[in-house]
Amino acid sequence: MLQNIQSMPERWGGINSLIGNWLAERQELIARYVGLTELASQSAPSPAMQEQLDTFCEVLVDYVSAGHFEVYEQLAWEAELLDEEKRKLTTATMARIAATTSVALDFNDNFQQAPCLSLLDELPRALSSLGQTLESRFELEDFLIQTLHEVHRPTLTA
Repeated sequence: MLQNIQSMPERWGGINSLIGNWLAERQELIARYVGLTELASQSAPSPAMQEQLDTFCEVLVDYVSAGHFEVYEQLAWEAELLDEEKRKLTTATMARIAATTSVALDFNDNFQQAPCLSLLDELPRALSSLGQTLESRFELEDFLIQTLHEVHRPTLTA
């Protein structure tokens, strides 16, 4: 137990960095989303649009994957370590986030390296729907960070 307490500040610094990097990835995702949305609403489908769409899909999948396989795992660790009651909250919130993951992965499957440019005609509508899903996801992620991470900052850094 003493060993866990002594390693907490060290681990805390790693978690802060992990979350910071992940939120920077979110900013890149948002910027690419906005750029692609503008392009899709103003232009006819083109190879250049498909290239931008492919890059967006890569960033989207990277962001979603980092959340599930890195960040959420660390936040769940904090919940279990610091407050057993937070486990139920974490489980419920993760289930809601998982639903948004399915939408993001479906978007990727439908649009990354689309077999024909005609599919890009559906892009503005699909981007709008994805944008609403991402907004919901970001709110849930922020809730997890606030509830499971920021609340415990004084405990971990003391």
